Amino acid sequence: MHLNIKKWGDDCKITLSGTGYDYLYVGTSAEAALADKSKWIPYVVDKNGMYTYTIPVSLLDTGISVAAFSHKKQVWYDRTLTFASAGMKNLNNSNSTNGNTGNNGNTNQGNNTSQNTNFGTGTTSGGTGTNQTPDKESKYEADLNGGTARVNSATTLADGVYTPDKFSWSGGTGKVSISCTKITVTGGQAYATIVFSSGSYGYVKANGNTYYPTATGSTSTFVIPVELNKNNTIIGMTTKMSTAHEISYSIFIYLSAAAKADGTTVSGETNLSADTLDEKAPEIMGLSYQSETKVEHAKYFKIYHYDQGITLLEIDQRKDEDTKETKTKDTKEDTDSGLTPAQEEQLALYKAKIVRYLIVPEDAEIPAGLDKEMIVIQKPKKSAYVGSEEVLEILDKLNATDQITSVGVKQKNCKVEGIAKAMKAKKIIYAGTYKKPENKKLMKSKCDLAILSNKILPDEKNEKKMSVEDQQKRYEELAEKFVLLDVPMIVDRSADEEKDDAKAEWSKVYEAIFAQTDSTDSSAKN
Repeated sequence: MHLNIKKWGDDCKITLSGTGYDYLYVGTSAEAALADKSKWIPYVVDKNGMYTYTIPVSLLDTGISVAAFSHKKQVWYDRTLTFASAGMKNLNNSNSTNGNTGNNGNTNQGNNTSQNTNFGTGTTSGGTGTNQTPDKESKYEADLNGGTARVNSATTLADGVYTPDKFSWSGGTGKVSISCTKITVTGGQAYATIVFSSGSYGYVKANGNTYYPTATGSTSTFVIPVELNKNNTIIGMTTKMSTAHEISYSIFIYLSAAAKADGTTVSGETNLSADTLDEKAPEIMGLSYQSETKVEHAKYFKIYHYDQGITLLEIDQRKDEDTKETKTKDTKEDTDSGLTPAQEEQLALYKAKIVRYLIVPEDAEIPAGLDKEMIVIQKPKKSAYVGSEEVLEILDKLNATDQITSVGVKQKNCKVEGIAKAMKAKKIIYAGTYKKPENKKLMKSKCDLAILSNKILPDEKNEKKMSVEDQQKRYEELAEKFVLLDVPMIVDRSADEEKDDAKAEWSKVYEAIFAQTDSTDSSAKN
């Protein structure tokens, strides 16, 4: 989001870099949903075609809860905006008497500031101008139940106040957001000021203690010790429900100054190409790039490797012959899916032109919040559903069929001898076709990965049987099913490759997922 204050006073105009939000509301998503529509702030299209909103701003250097209404998903999302006072510049060159040098004595309080903020749930980007008054650690008492472990909050940074370069979090249902715009270093220890977008949080468990809020109202603020550039587990207690309820979160605070002081090389940004496969390894927050798997012939996937044995898999789901944007109609039934905001975010990842997966070994840890940007496949896989015969053949050649427990082809029609024998021995079950996998059978087999045929993707060639829009809707409904099951879904596109050597390269995709050891040696380059 690009913030550009045109006029300072009671109201400020902000400009979003996208056009996905119909309304803003100063307050939480829950408050916005209950508020009269006249209180919602609509957008105005400026001369550049950008969406602008005029919102009231009463405080600087303090997080303000703002809800944003998604046009596509028809739901409110919680966001936090901070208007930084530092670095503001006067827009006028005359008639001002505000005391600043070079302003010719102007009295006009009009100022301009610019700050970049990631407007995606679970991630905020730091800017300049954090209030420089150090925050004191919140009052606390020992957590005798051992809800959280002690953290190493020690840092070599000089005492003072810092603005996080990046903050991300995961956990909960997504109805409440968490922000962090301030780090205080005191006596060589780092303390984060974290703000929940709800005022109903009575305490937070962290660092082996129970912390009580330093401020409440429409939000809940806590100052807690944290380990910078690492995941930190916290447990928040909310009274929003009928009874007190504890919710576990993971927060990740990236501070480049701390990374430099510690001599680490992890990235503080996640930079991904929106509509095409990345031609070079993208930066991923909290991870360090290692190597790339060579792909010489296939054109529908890319594989990059990072530290801890973590692998990024990108799959292009666009059809070559597609000449128009495939969209589903916004209907009332689309808004009543019953998905939580967090599940809606997961579903949105499957709707992208490029679907990205993080393949994570069981002993590795990814920064909190990355699961909102990429679909996480946790290794090892023990119970896969495979609805693509091409993939069954590949896995048979890789000797990975013991990790399959259900398939989308009946035994009598199965052309892979090893799979057919396993089905006869009831080691592998038929769980419905790739178009209609059966939930009960998937759950019974404890399915932990679904691999579907490319035929599930919208294709103009099939318009005589079903419109592209209806094909897209069918695909999204299937993706929603697996989101609700909490099972990652992959669409295999090996059959769409033109040549046999390109089709054969898809074995590298399944090596990355199913291999028990690191498969980056012979196929990777530095």
